[in-house]
Amino acid sequence: LNEFYNELYEKSSGEFIFCANDDMTIQTDKWDTLVKPYSGKFVCLHHNPAHPHNDTWYFPIISKKILDIIGHVSKSVFYDGYLYFMLKGLNLFKRIDLTINHITLNDELTSDKLNIIQKFKETEWEFDTKRSLMNIDREKIINYLNGK
Repeated sequence: LNEFYNELYEKSSGEFIFCANDDMTIQTDKWDTLVKPYSGKFVCLHHNPAHPHNDTWYFPIISKKILDIIGHVSKSVFYDGYLYFMLKGLNLFKRIDLTINHITLNDELTSDKLNIIQKFKETEWEFDTKRSLMNIDREKIINYLNGK
């Protein structure tokens, strides 16, 4: 999935990258107007989960400026986790009143909800293998923020 997002990022010309999947729905009308006030800013927008199992960092809306500095969306198949842990602590996260429903975790069409969550937990080790890459990308962002 990260390779797909990286390729889309390379071809994009917009101001934000919205990492959306086919198993999510946006429940907020005119949600794009919530993003507009952040135009030109260096931010990572996150939303309100529609279900208690949803993490508020799923489907991030990232300022393209951030991605231009690191040169990609993610080096991990868990693209949102990579971005979250890489950017954590940099005071770039802003919550917007956008409600997103992640169907995979709470829709009756998904029969193996618990297996999906367990599989994610079992493969979470990948973040450890990507930690050095995250640190390099994080340093690029810190240097930019410090004017270096």
